[in-house]
This record gives sequence, structure tokens and C-alpha cells, in this order.
Amino acid sequence: MAGQRSWRRGFDEGTRVTLRTILASLAEGATVAEILEDCPTLTEEDVRAVIAFAAASAEEDLPARPVARPV
Repeated sequence: MAGQRSWRRGFDEGTRVTLRTILASLAEGATVAEILEDCPTLTEEDVRAVIAFAAASAEEDLPARPVARPV
């Protein structure tokens, strides 16, 4: 999408705000509104994109589920 930011390098080129900064803030209990206040160059869509990116990355790191074998 045009104008959509890429978080592939771990930070947004336009803002230099890192994924870790956003995820750590969320883990510490910050709300999206608080993050946006602290990082005014970000949008709510940016924060949601970071969450989605982290979820997809975590899913890739999960071990494969064992295949059920008939008994």
C-alpha cells in the first residue's frame, strides 16, 4: 500500500522508532494513545502493524506441531 511503512529492518526508516521500543512500551502497559503521544510521528496503524509483525515473527519461531499418529 502506498504510504505504508516497512518494519522489516526493526525500525521505521521515516521515524527511526524501533520495533523494540513500541513492543517494550506495550509490554510495560502503555496504551496505543500513550505511545502515539510519546512518538508523534507514528500512527495507530503503525503500532498495529508492529504488533502484527511481531505476532507473525513469533509464529515463525514456534516449533512445528507434532503429527498425530494413529494408535
